Amino acid sequence: MVLVGAGGVPHDQLVELAQKYFSKLPTKPQTDYAAALTREQKVKPDFIGSEVRVRDDTMSTANIAIAVEGVSWSDDDYFTALVTQAIVGNWDRAMGNAPYLGSKLSAFIHEFQLANSYMSFSTSYSDTG
Repeated sequence: MVLVGAGGVPHDQLVELAQKYFSKLPTKPQTDYAAALTREQKVKPDFIGSEVRVRDDTMSTANIAIAVEGVSWSDDDYFTALVTQAIVGNWDRAMGNAPYLGSKLSAFIHEFQLANSYMSFSTSYSDTG
């Protein structure tokens, strides 16, 4: 825990408030709490997909995100997911070489003016991605 005083708070007053409100907190994790927390962290979180649609015909563009559950960094398919991410890649219409990139996806999007940009990314954790 970190206690920070911002502005013109006198140090002695900050120490007094810290002792008043935080002195009864345990200084070491209780073993039951630590064990329960460790067990809880080993449970894989659930991926819950959702959909939100907002239509506003006054907007000239739309921002869209498509998300799927990824793999953990310890999964056998971790490097496969990274390769997939690299294949999809990133593209931006403002790049000077936008129409000449080697990706069929970027060429198609540029030719039919389907988007201003897109990007793919993957963030992996110990239990999911």
